[in-house]
Amino acid sequence: MSESLPTGAPAKPPYTIPPQDLRDMALTLPRPPADAPATAWQEVVQGGLDRLGVLDPRDALQTMLAVTVIATHAGAVDACRLAF
Repeated sequence: MSESLPTGAPAKPPYTIPPQDLRDMALTLPRPPADAPATAWQEVVQGGLDRLGVLDPRDALQTMLAVTVIATHAGAVDACRLAF
């Protein structure tokens, strides 16, 4: 008799991130300099969305933590840019 044992907990389904959370995340990202190309802001926001996709939050708490990580990283990088 060969029984297959479960190897782990079932995966959580994808979580639909509320639009307000996405707006909040985008507002934490640093604005590009005035002399940047017109597409620079789109690239900044896309970078934030890419990071959010990599973190892959599966519930509201994970989403809050992912947005906090992205915002903190963006703030630290922008502060270093301004310092130099």
